[in-house]
Amino acid sequence: MCERESTSREHVPPQCFFPGSKDSLSGKDFRINLITVPSCDFHNNKKSGDDLYLLHIIAMANQNNPEGLHLIKKRIKKTAQSRPHLLNSFFNEFERAFAKDHVPLVFEIEMKRFETGMTCMANAIYFHHFKTKWQEETEIKSPSLRYPPETPNYIDGNIFLAQVENFDAGAQKHGENQDIFFYQFIEGAHPDHKLVRMVFYQGFVVLAIPLKRIAFLKQNSS
Repeated sequence: MCERESTSREHVPPQCFFPGSKDSLSGKDFRINLITVPSCDFHNNKKSGDDLYLLHIIAMANQNNPEGLHLIKKRIKKTAQSRPHLLNSFFNEFERAFAKDHVPLVFEIEMKRFETGMTCMANAIYFHHFKTKWQEETEIKSPSLRYPPETPNYIDGNIFLAQVENFDAGAQKHGENQDIFFYQFIEGAHPDHKLVRMVFYQGFVVLAIPLKRIAFLKQNSS
């Protein structure tokens, strides 16, 4: 992510995403064989608040597996007790929405904060996997989120997100604790078009897509 000297190793995803045996629903310890990469102080310790923000946003998605939903219940309770000001800063006012079999709560997220955190994570995954920096500029897309009506062309945007939600092209899944997190590399028309697909709690999906791939797809669909 930068040219600073590495002073530590950073967990990817952050260690707080993985419940230990005392916090998991199954009693399994998911904090084993975690991915780590070299990191400077800024991209590790100084962004702990952002790590917690990402955890609270991702783990409370209703499409997650029971482990993710169990973790967020415990995490929200813990944060509310120890750092209530932090929890209040994570969420704005909730609104009720309507779905087929339940009434979910909807809230707005800080997209820049979310995209920055996911970009760091995708670059770290690439470095871990290929032992070299990812030199491509990328765009973050999360099929697990939806654009609100005030977003320009929000219908087309949401249709695109729905279309790519389950797209994995049969790519191999990587990661030791796949109930919590796994990643895939999905090839494109050229070697530098490969994207990273990250899946949290078997439900929350994030794609890091090279801008070259997006430009190629737009050019060939016009």
